[in-house]
Amino acid sequence: MDEQEVIMGGSPTLAVMNSTFGDGTAEVIIASKLSRLNQYTNVKMKITPAQADAMATSIVADPDLRGIKGDVLALFFERLKTGKYGELYNIVDAVSITAKLRQFHRECEAKRIAWADHMEREAEEIKRKQWAETALKADEIEALRRRLQQEGKI
Repeated sequence: MDEQEVIMGGSPTLAVMNSTFGDGTAEVIIASKLSRLNQYTNVKMKITPAQADAMATSIVADPDLRGIKGDVLALFFERLKTGKYGELYNIVDAVSITAKLRQFHRECEAKRIAWADHMEREAEEIKRKQWAETALKADEIEALRRRLQQEGKI
């Protein structure tokens, strides 16, 4: 997954998933990701389906987390599996996973803001270059002013 494409992309947020595809859609996706995490890890204590459902409901209800996009959530779970956010210490635990998700979401938001600012600066620079190429020079402005004066238009 291309991190910038995922973070800047237009996949729906958890809240939008539920409003568009029906209540509970985002929760099912999160619970599914947790189930796959259970299968992937070799920890002794795995999260139960009931705990996964409760955790998914808590994440979607959380005002700070419900704005996470689906692709970003998928990237989080991929990185969680690779140990990017530390070990699971022999337990798949809802609190530690949610804390790691919050950390990841903050990092993504900081990157999104930085990339958006960079893209805005690049767009402004392109506009400035285009303006510089097409704008009248001082001598051209003066000639135009004189011509308009002669024609009685100013």
